[in-house]
Amino acid sequence: MARQAKAYLVLSLSGERGTNMPSGLSQLPIVLIDERGGYKFIVAVVNDGETSKMVVRADASCEFHRDILRKLRFEAPGINAQCVGGGRINIDPIGKVIDIWSSSGDFGIEPNRAETVRLLSEAFPGFDVRQKNSR
Repeated sequence: MARQAKAYLVLSLSGERGTNMPSGLSQLPIVLIDERGGYKFIVAVVNDGETSKMVVRADASCEFHRDILRKLRFEAPGINAQCVGGGRINIDPIGKVIDIWSSSGDFGIEPNRAETVRLLSEAFPGFDVRQKNSR
């Protein structure tokens, strides 16, 4: 049985959506998450020794937050990636709603959840990005 390709939504630094996986910190997408559903997410600070930025990653195939960090490090070899927290995310593409809540058992909650909401809001214009209480 053929395996279906994974769908991702990407926001690049230029604000354009795409599916290409760029190389180098300046081209690393700020937000890279599965296109729908509920699963875990992380927020990480990535740096190349000169500059740094925050990125958000979520992958429905990852059982643990540390697995998402491992994939981020594979996505950007040679770039240092330090997870600063995470939680759970649910994306409803039909209702145009993204909910984030909870914290990572591996990394805790990121220091500024409002910044995570802002990054997701920029990546998904027209979506209502909501921070919910833990459930």
